Amino acid sequence: MCRHVVILLALLAPLPAAASDGFYKDLFMDGGAHLSSKTKLPAADLLGLTYDVVATSDAGARNKVMVTDPLDLNGALLYPDGAPRYRVIYTNGGAATKHGKSLGDLGRQRVRDFYAAGGSFTGSCAGAFIATLCQNPTLYKKSGPNKAYYHLWPGVADYSGVLKKTHDIKFVNLAHPLVKKYPSLLDGSVAGVYHNGGCRFSKSSPYNPPGTELLGQMHNPSLKGLHNYFNVLAYKKSAKTGRVVVTCSHPESVTSGERRDFMAAILSYALDGLGTPMPDKAVLQSGAQVMVNKPDARLGDRQYHHYRMTLPPNAKLQVQVQVQGDNVNLYVRRGKRAFASLADHKAESVTPKNKALNLTGLAGGLWYVALYGAHLVKNGAPYILSASWSAGPGPKPDGGGVKLDGAPGREDAGARRDQRGKKQDRGAAPKKDSGGAPAATADGGCAISGEKRATSGIAASALVLLILLISAGRTRRRR
Repeated sequence: MCRHVVILLALLAPLPAAASDGFYKDLFMDGGAHLSSKTKLPAADLLGLTYDVVATSDAGARNKVMVTDPLDLNGALLYPDGAPRYRVIYTNGGAATKHGKSLGDLGRQRVRDFYAAGGSFTGSCAGAFIATLCQNPTLYKKSGPNKAYYHLWPGVADYSGVLKKTHDIKFVNLAHPLVKKYPSLLDGSVAGVYHNGGCRFSKSSPYNPPGTELLGQMHNPSLKGLHNYFNVLAYKKSAKTGRVVVTCSHPESVTSGERRDFMAAILSYALDGLGTPMPDKAVLQSGAQVMVNKPDARLGDRQYHHYRMTLPPNAKLQVQVQVQGDNVNLYVRRGKRAFASLADHKAESVTPKNKALNLTGLAGGLWYVALYGAHLVKNGAPYILSASWSAGPGPKPDGGGVKLDGAPGREDAGARRDQRGKKQDRGAAPKKDSGGAPAATADGGCAISGEKRATSGIAASALVLLILLISAGRTRRRR
């Protein structure tokens, strides 16, 4: 019996370090069950984004990546504490309702939590439908919201009924930030965009919530289902959430020219709409310990946890982080949050061990401490952070303790023992597609008939492990 294999691609073309601080990578590309299994996104390559891809027809294997797995309880989209692991999700074309159903209630909630915590969302065709409440007004009036959809944009799409055609896009507002992203768009049009059963949007729809942006009118007088309807929808619920930016058509596979730039502008506008970063974990008190041990509080891979403190003039500071088998770096900065690229003082190494800083003569006022997850453990690292300071010749601890997971200010010795010797890998992984042209489907999006998928007689789990080990090695060499 043949089995579909999941491949998680690590396309390493990094942005400058500060651009992605606090995220594992920039983009997660969803080509899971009932979606086209594309593994390349030329617009993301143009932008120099790092991204991971899930590409498989096996819903169970996809859910081990996106929903939950013993090595990644929160799924790939979220850090243990609920922060977005990626900056943006891109969702391929395909069958939106079937895809959403195959994710289950928990999988769909993962996407909603990602958006609510500040991550952005974008997609094409089915990736546009699934972000809405329902695929057309008639069905919405009859049955209400489609439970298989994400409901990120609390409005109703409209099915165009147009299959395998092309149209132009006309921009009315050339000053809009999306249009201004690329000079090739400033002439106000994009020619020859492919459309296959996708949605359409109208400014006259009674189901458009406040804050909805409709951009780029579709132009082809012979296609009444598209002509003068809008192609791009953008929406940001609040400062805390990310931004939804989706297209009804298919510019995602184009490798050059203004259609590729159009897709890159969509991605860029979504990335510009990231939500407010998560707040500081705590205000440090001199002599206190902060103990983080619960699974939903730990420090994720390439994530930062931020703390702040107020120092007296001419301060002497001692700060230390203790971990159990995982590598966590330590950064200190005056006045603003600290990062590896933006720190006044740092303690980092390539081997897992405790980190400490002993500093003297520091200016008084606000200082920040940051812990960085320099490890590959998706379930995160537990740690103990302690800080003491004084204005005199030495620190004078005043006692007390803070524990973020609600326990007293002492480390759990049993948990510490449990951590010794444990090895954890990076999770499951996703696969290549054929690039076949999709056919229309009525459930919201385009189907993936005729698509070739790689198969193997070897157990999928063994291949996944091998691929992950190779990916992890490549990632560590590039960092």
